[in-house]
Amino acid sequence: MIDKRISVPSENELARTHQSRLATVSEAKLLHLSAQTPVIYMERITVTAEGMPLEFLESVWRSDLYDFEFTLVRKS
Repeated sequence: MIDKRISVPSENELARTHQSRLATVSEAKLLHLSAQTPVIYMERITVTAEGMPLEFLESVWRSDLYDFEFTLVRKS
């Protein structure tokens, strides 16, 4: 529904990055981890159908609680 209201088709995600790294002191505190514990960092940029930036998202996930599965689809 939000896609129709703000004209953002689901394929308008411009970039997404996932990486493993060590938690910062503040992230470790918020996630109830020891300092320097491995976490998964995700960054995403979403644009409108017109190509204008709409969202920049950074998230940090506990690596001991989450698994990620990706399905890659080739568009023809």
